[in-house]
Amino acid sequence: SFYLEKFPLHKYDVILPDHPSTTAGPPIGLGWDYDQEEPFDVDAYENSRAPPRSKREFLVPSSRRWEMLRLAGTSNTDLRKASEEVKERQTQRRRSLRRQQRLELLASAIRCILPRRKDKQQ
Repeated sequence: SFYLEKFPLHKYDVILPDHPSTTAGPPIGLGWDYDQEEPFDVDAYENSRAPPRSKREFLVPSSRRWEMLRLAGTSNTDLRKASEEVKERQTQRRRSLRRQQRLELLASAIRCILPRRKDKQQ
């Protein structure tokens, strides 16, 4: 049997990544660098932890992301620029999705028409 009495706790840096997975405002992420905290007692953790959170509770509002990134040293200029880049990438994704849907619809229509023509030639 295996028992872990303490486990290491790492505190990771908050960074401004380049992904467009937010609905508004700048994205937020964890960096590779971290500070090693004092080992944490497993029993103390298990006895003090909150109940599991829902998926919705993991969402970080734009204002909170902005605040966290500012506290991490990100400039307002970089935050505004990242927010604009997110909007542009989301627009590009929507255009790409619409284009793909039109191509699939066209391909489906062609598949329906081509066998008929082939049947008529026989």
